[in-house]
Amino acid sequence: MAKILFFEKPGCANNTRQKALLAAAGHEVDARNLLTEAWTPERLRPYFGSRPVAEWFNRAVEGLGDLHQGRPRQALRYCGAGKIQGGQSAAYPPYAS
Repeated sequence: MAKILFFEKPGCANNTRQKALLAAAGHEVDARNLLTEAWTPERLRPYFGSRPVAEWFNRAVEGLGDLHQGRPRQALRYCGAGKIQGGQSAAYPPYAS
């Protein structure tokens, strides 16, 4: 099977379940801490692929305003700054391509 690079939020019950499902399917899971990863715009961009900027953000998080309508570079700077509010990730890195 595949080796999966899995960025997780430590303590997240959903991430724990997702990792277990992947392992049960025979995949090797390399789990990394999403919150302490050294994200930069250059490292983030490939994960979003061709998705529009509006799909990069978790709209359930307060305080995003209209950032999801911004230019990709501005949005990547926001994501790379590790903006976390209310226990939720403001952005969805990384996406599988």
